[in-house]
Amino acid sequence: MDIATDFFSWLMPQIDRIWEEPAFQVEISERLHSIHEDLTWEVGPDIVKPQFFAISPNCDPQLLAITVALIRMAPEHAEWAFYAAKPPKLWTSRQFEAQVGEDRIRVVFDDWTYVLTASANGNSGDVTFFPSSADDDLEVGLLQGFAELFVLFEVGELAYIERIDKISVERRDEAETPVEYFSQEVEALD
Repeated sequence: MDIATDFFSWLMPQIDRIWEEPAFQVEISERLHSIHEDLTWEVGPDIVKPQFFAISPNCDPQLLAITVALIRMAPEHAEWAFYAAKPPKLWTSRQFEAQVGEDRIRVVFDDWTYVLTASANGNSGDVTFFPSSADDDLEVGLLQGFAELFVLFEVGELAYIERIDKISVERRDEAETPVEYFSQEVEALD
């Protein structure tokens, strides 16, 4: 039995434990780390099926081949979709909250704008985000981290790996596009 078959043979009979048993969640992580120490996983609601299970390459293009090989061995399941990278988030409002030191920070990405510049081959590009004036008191380094999370959440990990070359953050300009169009523009990079 190969590694992927062994993993899913172990996981599937008990996958519904994933939502309520932290010890089981730790065991999933440990089993994936035994395959490669940088692999992670995520579960959540899905567009196609009620829920998904993703084995994540942790935004590392070198690990994508491993996650693809693992997911190829995932069984068909009526309730679960299986992905080799984290899918886009099913969010209704593009907001993110994080604890930063003593402060609880809330960023509303719907108020941000961006410029997406295609690479010479047209298959990928650089994106520059311009945070809203409400975020003026936040450090650019912190905003950079939030921008990277936004891209991951908005287009999913696969598009993040394959289509985004560079992410940067600058203070506001007047020639940007509202973020509501971001995933459509990234999809158009072919």
